[in-house]
Amino acid sequence: MNFLNNTSSNLILFFLFCLISTPLFAQHNSEHIYKSWVLTEVKYNDESELPDEETIKYAYFKYAFSAPDKLHIAHGYKDLGTPMGFGIKGNRVVLKSTEGHVMNTIRIEKLEEDQLVLLQSAADGFDNPKALEYHFVSEEAFQKSQTLNAEDVYSIIDGDTIYKESPKVYARFNGNTLQSSLKVGNGKLMDKKSGFLKASFIVFKSGKVDSLKILNSISPVYDELFKKEFFKLKSKWTPAVRNGTPVGVQMTYEVRYLTIDEMMPSYGLTNEANEYYRNKDYAAALKLYNEALQYVPADKENLYKRGICSKMLGNINAACEDWREIRRLGGTTSLRLLEKYCKD
Repeated sequence: MNFLNNTSSNLILFFLFCLISTPLFAQHNSEHIYKSWVLTEVKYNDESELPDEETIKYAYFKYAFSAPDKLHIAHGYKDLGTPMGFGIKGNRVVLKSTEGHVMNTIRIEKLEEDQLVLLQSAADGFDNPKALEYHFVSEEAFQKSQTLNAEDVYSIIDGDTIYKESPKVYARFNGNTLQSSLKVGNGKLMDKKSGFLKASFIVFKSGKVDSLKILNSISPVYDELFKKEFFKLKSKWTPAVRNGTPVGVQMTYEVRYLTIDEMMPSYGLTNEANEYYRNKDYAAALKLYNEALQYVPADKENLYKRGICSKMLGNINAACEDWREIRRLGGTTSLRLLEKYCKD
């Protein structure tokens, strides 16, 4: 059996299962909620900043609410995300499973056309100054606020600028995730095998999907199956939009397969490391993250935390190397850390 390395999804579970609320009844225009929202900041209820050790601080989340009761939560900007249900009662958002079972309730602190603030209760309620406040802006407003520079341009084709994908500009896949929609790697094809596929393609302003390139191959057989399945989904892309105008974007897709002999040692070592990390024993945690990353070197969450351990132990150069590796792997959680500590 194979496992996909997807540790970032733990943050979705963290957010869903740690939210608790009590009923209050401030009034909001609930119609404003029906759109996509991008998480821009997490801070404490007393307005103080979270420490960098809290991995939620720089996590990417996108909440997409659609009428009457559909919700998708994504931790990647180009995905629609995990399907959920929801309901609104006064100033509460009730999170539900797709079958309608209530999972949690969160409190709306602010809901305007382009701003959404949600409050997560601390163990003793919302009045705790360390309750977490999640600040979102609408996806449209977020993208309008982002400036595109020359470094964001991939190429110019027939007079049209093609941008590189980033949180600033990206085409959208109209499914939960591209990975879950592709019927590749199931059955015996990747049984007891590891591998890493990276591909690029362009979603043109017309919506046409073309220029598929395999940048890192798993095998000729896998690659051909991937291409066949990929083009079956070419109608499920919506082009990127800048200032109300569709634009072309070069997108990338990555998938990594791990054998059980790689995944299980990494899983056990990571759990042990996380316990030391939570208890602020950074020296012990660092040693275990080192061992876990020998099995799964591309685990971005472990790279983030190992970097924090190095920083807390005074080795900022090692921390910056780990955070640069996250950026090289396409992750966004380390970008502000690089700006803050590494002058990148």
